[in-house]
Amino acid sequence: MLNSINGCGRRKVPVLLPKLKVMCAVDLENLQLPLHKHVPGRNARPVDGYLESIAALAPGTTSNDTAAINRVWLFGLELFNHGYYWECHEVLEAVWLNSPPNSRERFLLQGVIHLTNAALKSNMQRDSAVKRLLLLASECFDRAFPEADGVLMGLQFDELKLLASRSPTPDASISYQ
Repeated sequence: MLNSINGCGRRKVPVLLPKLKVMCAVDLENLQLPLHKHVPGRNARPVDGYLESIAALAPGTTSNDTAAINRVWLFGLELFNHGYYWECHEVLEAVWLNSPPNSRERFLLQGVIHLTNAALKSNMQRDSAVKRLLLLASECFDRAFPEADGVLMGLQFDELKLLASRSPTPDASISYQ
């Protein structure tokens, strides 16, 4: 079923609605954190369509040049910084899918998604998965920053490598510059 939702200045966005999923109107300028943090195996997965509605509003192309105005990207970072790791992955996947293949942005997003999954697995006490995901994140950051320095999409290489070098803590955050 194809529908439209309003968001981002009331622009209509076509969205494919899977059965039993409800899409809701979202205002990208005033996004709210979800009602609860989903942890697989511990609580129910959200079914209200809120995260899907946000992800559907990701810009058609993800780039370093537009990162500062990419509200879906920035909201994904906010989700991470507030410990909404499963939700962060759901939102950032759409941003990642819209990044050019083999681009620095795509490797950066893949690394951030791996960091997010590592934090989620840490909450689930799955230590071997955490180690594997942190290694994958670190490798992605190396590909995103071939000079091993700098800032991409508002994130600094040194900070990302530090986050990928140790097990996530509940207060882990990613600084946007």
